[in-house]
Amino acid sequence: VIWCGGNELAGPDRPLDDAHPVLAALREVVMREDPTRIWLPTSPTGPRFDNSLAAVAEDPRSLHDVHGPWEHQGLAEQHALAGATTSLLHSEFGTEGLTNPETLAATVTDADAPLDRSNPVMTHRGAWWINEPFVQRVFGGGLDRDELIRASQHLQADGLRTLIEGDRRRWPRNAGALPWQLNEPFPNAWCTAAVDWFGIPKAAYFAVADAYASLYAGVSFASPALDGAGRVAVRPWVANDHDRELADTLRLDVHDAAGRTVAEWSGELTAAANSVTDGGDVALVLAPRVDEAGDLLVLDATFGGARTRRLLSRTADLAPMRHLLPASLDARVEENRACWTLRLEATGDVAVVELRIADVRPLDWSDRPGHAYPDANFVTLLPGGQRAVTVDWHDVEPADRRLRLTGWNVEPLELRGG
Repeated sequence: VIWCGGNELAGPDRPLDDAHPVLAALREVVMREDPTRIWLPTSPTGPRFDNSLAAVAEDPRSLHDVHGPWEHQGLAEQHALAGATTSLLHSEFGTEGLTNPETLAATVTDADAPLDRSNPVMTHRGAWWINEPFVQRVFGGGLDRDELIRASQHLQADGLRTLIEGDRRRWPRNAGALPWQLNEPFPNAWCTAAVDWFGIPKAAYFAVADAYASLYAGVSFASPALDGAGRVAVRPWVANDHDRELADTLRLDVHDAAGRTVAEWSGELTAAANSVTDGGDVALVLAPRVDEAGDLLVLDATFGGARTRRLLSRTADLAPMRHLLPASLDARVEENRACWTLRLEATGDVAVVELRIADVRPLDWSDRPGHAYPDANFVTLLPGGQRAVTVDWHDVEPADRRLRLTGWNVEPLELRGG
């Protein structure tokens, strides 16, 4: 799509341009050999380098091609930046998170060592990206090892989705968003990668895949932590990348963890072809909290078969994700050669929150043969809710196919083929 002369080539006050002799020479070659492509002298071209609230406030017209941020800005700040940025091309940005538990177990000798900067192994394996104090604070403190991994990956996934949504809903002013980074060339413990060193996707991988869907029902809001507010202001929108317009009902539904509807809204909307259509401002008034439901809320935006599910909290942080009542899960496997269909159902009175589907064959430095590829992961099911997930097994013998299902409030469950 775009040729550029190099990554983050900058002088003292701004990115380099075609006046630099090396970049001028490269541009000449590109114009001669591949004239149909776009040429940029560097990434980003700026003229303002950084995508930040400060940059938007100081010079909103200069965020043509920008990079950043690479760290989660905060529960409210991440959403504020997504709503305020004026970039035309967002050519590098990321959010940090811990790697997968299997990868930590296979690459860190001391299984009980802390996952923070007090541990020199962690410092070596991701010093820049260790935001453990932030994760602890956002989830109420006292996270154990498993909770810290789960919470960190939730923030990475939700933070990336938020920034991509912010770029996507500004189409055609914003023409592209390129997250950094996809995969991991070194077994870091903390990093911005969506796929770890062994090739195992993190939660962020699936959130980004959802956010780029050709038909997407998005919703913007100020923060996932409502801090006791009795209403939440949202702005729904629909991205339609198809070559035909789509007319349907745009719905917003908020449920608590017990499955009770606490707010709802709907409106008819026509999404023009290859466009983004704004649904306008909506104020969702929340029904009062009930004790057995807790403080976690599930917000669904649906349109024409597309569904986006976001988790909210009635409190000032995301600690309610940790304090859910235990949920009941029914999981069945239907096998068709190298393809499994997982039939998942939340059979109890409490939602199953962020169910992770993982290949549990042992990992080691020589790698394990083959992979399991689920088409969805980190699934949240309301009570009585069902979901079918396809898992493709590549180069894994039938007798070796095993999955483990884990989540915030379900007991681990192992599934085997045969």
